[in-house]
Amino acid sequence: MRKLGLIVLLVAAVVLFGCIGGGGNATPTPAPATPAPIQHTPTPAGGNNGGQATPTPAGGNGGQATPTPGGGAVASPTPGGTSPSWESLFGCAATGLQYTYRMTSSSGSTDMGYATSSGGTVNGVPTVLKTITIQAQGMTLISREWDSLVGCACVKVESEYAGQTMPGQCPAPGQGTGEAEDAQTSYTTVGIEAVSVPAYTGPATKTHVVSVTSDGTYSSDVWSAPGILVPVKMVTSGTTLELVSYSS
Repeated sequence: MRKLGLIVLLVAAVVLFGCIGGGGNATPTPAPATPAPIQHTPTPAGGNNGGQATPTPAGGNGGQATPTPGGGAVASPTPGGTSPSWESLFGCAATGLQYTYRMTSSSGSTDMGYATSSGGTVNGVPTVLKTITIQAQGMTLISREWDSLVGCACVKVESEYAGQTMPGQCPAPGQGTGEAEDAQTSYTTVGIEAVSVPAYTGPATKTHVVSVTSDGTYSSDVWSAPGILVPVKMVTSGTTLELVSYSS
């Protein structure tokens, strides 16, 4: 019974935090253009990249603050630049990636390994397949999640344990880290901060993301580093994800 309870907990964690871009359960609709707040505009499908924004080197422009010598945090970035899309911020439409996150909460920490590939068309939606592997207490749990290329909404979830495949359920809109279909999302660039996680040490752009949906308001802080298509760190709802390894 203890193992079954742990399996249920890990499945929930994978669905809610493992997707890094899988919150809705329908084909996302681009939000209408509104002067403020900045609305999410999905990136066109295609290409094996995440469009990850990179901090501007010293002396450059683009509206980013420049990290101080020694990696200290810099507040008040200069206005300018463009708002990221959900796909570019979370890298959730990129394929050919392999990376591991360490998820830490009040209940402890768990490592989650990811591999992304083309998921084909599922329910009429072009998708990216994320295969997520978790090992805990001698158990291996594999979760597969198909997310839409545009908007990164969760389309299908299944889990595999002890040779058995179990159908899963996508989180309700707004409760995962993907763009909910009815979400009004704003992005605020906080500045460039020094980040130290197992896979990366150096300056990272911190972005505060707020999605207002019919089910409530959800927020997270995301740290993005140059040349890495997924966040190096993310904090949401009392849970912290840190990048442990990465290859593309």
